[in-house]
Amino acid sequence: MLARQRHHGAHQGNHPVNEPSNGSKASVPPPNGSGTPPPPADDSFPHDPLTASMVHLGLTPHEAQMYHTLLRHGPSTARYAILHSRLDRATGYRILSRLRARGLVTATGYRPQRFVALEAARLLDRISSLLRDELDLQRIVREIYVAGLPPPARDTSMPIGLTSPPPPTPEPTNGPGLSLASRYRLYPGHETIGRYLISCIGNAKEEVSGLSRPGTIPESIRTDLAQALLDALKRGVRVRLVLDYHPIDLEFLTTILRALPEPTPTLEIRFFAPQLARLFLIDRRLALRSLGTPACPFHGPDLGIASEDLEFVRVQTARFQTTWREGVPMETALRSPQGSVLAPPSSSQELRHWVERTARSEPRGYPMDALGFQPHRTFRS
Repeated sequence: MLARQRHHGAHQGNHPVNEPSNGSKASVPPPNGSGTPPPPADDSFPHDPLTASMVHLGLTPHEAQMYHTLLRHGPSTARYAILHSRLDRATGYRILSRLRARGLVTATGYRPQRFVALEAARLLDRISSLLRDELDLQRIVREIYVAGLPPPARDTSMPIGLTSPPPPTPEPTNGPGLSLASRYRLYPGHETIGRYLISCIGNAKEEVSGLSRPGTIPESIRTDLAQALLDALKRGVRVRLVLDYHPIDLEFLTTILRALPEPTPTLEIRFFAPQLARLFLIDRRLALRSLGTPACPFHGPDLGIASEDLEFVRVQTARFQTTWREGVPMETALRSPQGSVLAPPSSSQELRHWVERTARSEPRGYPMDALGFQPHRTFRS
């Protein structure tokens, strides 16, 4: 009897009782071929410091989970990415759709469809490039301040060996004979920037191009800005806008689309992440760039810099074109992770309905902004 019990215990040791008996482990092979079994479903966050730190790059917590999973495991099917992100199925597909719309994830065209994350270095380069731009703008502001303030009192006493006082310091210039103060105009405050921008759009004759952050614009000015863009479209002006894929951005877009009875070929929309710049170009001859406060550069805008200076307009045009090329066209953003079209681009009515549904389905507010600033409430997902 004891021998039979020892033999039975050894048999159980070779076949643990907690091993699933329905073959589930073999029935769910890792779709990306990594050989790593999926972790148990867990909606808590963060799972590790690296994933949590990705919120610093402008991702929501759930976006960071999905994005980090795709970075670690490489091209993956939707099912595999959702399992290893520890998200439920509905949330996982919604996050994949949002990351694709923001340009942080791309999908392969073959079956089974696999998803690829934008390289982390490229995402960081986007933020670094913007910060370099902001530094250049701060230099311009410095020179304008220096030129606009009275020079400090000079010591009229002459050092030993000199027979006349030193010559005055020339006014800072950015070109032959023209001071920075005469080439650039400063517009402090939300209200001043907004009214000047609306006036410029009202005078546009050919084209308005913008890197816009509607969430940083007061609601009253945001409504007037949307109306100014609509009036420009009705005059036949080409309008190109780059937004990020946030609820306020979608609500701003909805305001414009709702007022257009038919598809308008002169209106083009693209999504880019993280879209932190605030720039408008009018007829390729005037540029308006907005800055936040130095302490919180992405909270603003608190100061607008406008100029028709050819070099300034050229630099700002290059910034817009670079962002525009990397942005995701709205027609691409309308496709679900499975590849189906959620709203045909040819149907303006269905397109408007889709945007309205998307705007309503998300909680209001922004995710944690770049550099750790949090201007509004965060997303729940």
